[in-house]
Amino acid sequence: MWAEIASARNGGSQISHLAAMCLFALLISIAIAGLTKRTALERVKYAASCFLKFLAAAIAIGWLMYPFSR
Repeated sequence: MWAEIASARNGGSQISHLAAMCLFALLISIAIAGLTKRTALERVKYAASCFLKFLAAAIAIGWLMYPFSR
């Protein structure tokens, strides 16, 4: 239902699950790094680290769930 509403509003374009996951991981990583680290260099390093860890965890969970999708 929500995908149809979004599709109608956006002229038929939709964001893929992978793109949505990457965008979410990026925004959350930036927020966490901004709240927890003091210097800009620490924030960039921590945000990159969190982003990669979020993606790795999401891909690993996806592969673990794959056998149950059939």
